[in-house]
Amino acid sequence: MKKHLILFVLLITLVLIGCAKKEKQMVVQGELKVWKVPNIGEAAEAYFSPDSKTLICNAKREGDSDFMTYTVNVDGTDVKRINDKGADA
Repeated sequence: MKKHLILFVLLITLVLIGCAKKEKQMVVQGELKVWKVPNIGEAAEAYFSPDSKTLICNAKREGDSDFMTYTVNVDGTDVKRINDKGADA
C-alpha cells in the first residue's frame, strides 16, 4: 500500500512539473511584438485608448529636457503634449 502511495505522489509531482514547464513555454510564446511609433521620439511606455486608435505615452521629444505625456495616433500623426508642467516648463 505504501509503495502505491509513493508511486502516486511521484506521478502527480511529475505531472505538475510538466504542466509548469508547458505554462512557462506558453508565456514565452505569447509575448507581444514591440514596434516604434513614428514621430514620438524616445518613449518609455505607451497605452492604447479604449477605441485602440490613439496612444497615451511618456516620451522625450526634441526640445524636451525630460519625459512628458503625449497623445498620438497609432500611425504617429497628431502628436499632442497633454501636460504643461515639467522640467522644461
